[in-house]
Amino acid sequence: MLGTGCGPVACRRSSTARPDDDLLAVLDALELPRAAVVGMSYGGGTSADFAVTHPDRLWAMVLTGPGLNPMRFDDPFVREHHRIQGEAAAAGDGGAYLDALLRIAVDGPYRTPEQTPAAVRNACRAAAERTMAAHHAATGTVQFRDAAERLEEIEVPTLLVLGELELPDLYRVVADAHRRLRRAERVDVAGAGHMLNMERPEECNRAVLEFLDRPR
Repeated sequence: MLGTGCGPVACRRSSTARPDDDLLAVLDALELPRAAVVGMSYGGGTSADFAVTHPDRLWAMVLTGPGLNPMRFDDPFVREHHRIQGEAAAAGDGGAYLDALLRIAVDGPYRTPEQTPAAVRNACRAAAERTMAAHHAATGTVQFRDAAERLEEIEVPTLLVLGELELPDLYRVVADAHRRLRRAERVDVAGAGHMLNMERPEECNRAVLEFLDRPR
């Protein structure tokens, strides 16, 4: 998911909702009493919120470049592009909005668009365009839990995966989570940005599968 670049307009939904409630509904519909969840970016925040509210439903959790709620962005690069997103949304300029989103969530502050793998950038833009087309007229709000403030309560074994070129704010989040989670491990992936699962799929998959396959 492109959660880190999601501004308030892009995150609107048709009604008030909690993403972790949606995850619970999925597990219930699939009749899964317990599961391992793998959450990327915004999905990482949803997974951590779920671990706080429904700890009995998880046996493992992988958080990849997670933004934990309540997420705070202090990095000037991100704040500037969030400002651009807000202006683009107000002007109805979808192209400018997507450009700012890709700069945050795909390129990051350490690369130009030309230095980011083109296939990854193009795939992310196409996915974001589909999301905007489907939800641009939606209204409502999304509510989150406070997992970042309750990390000590999470007992589920957790793998934290982070790209070398990740956003500074997410480096801060992962470092804090690694220190405070009771059963956390961390893997860093060299040469990858926020979309490390797309840029370095073999390394990312290997780390996740080795973690999930371990006897517990």
